Amino acid sequence: MERYMLGNLPGIEMREAQKSLLDAEERILSAEYSTKLCEISLLQLSGKITRYLE
Repeated sequence: MERYMLGNLPGIEMREAQKSLLDAEERILSAEYSTKLCEISLLQLSGKITRYLE
């Protein structure tokens, strides 16, 4: 952002950097969601799902 404000970074490159950040954040959230689904599935398989619901 500083480089953009100083004029050292073209607008298109700033937009690409913002898009890359958003894409990375989306991948992190997707991985966290998948992990939680797997955790719940394992608890169901082990019969310990009630422990999760407490």
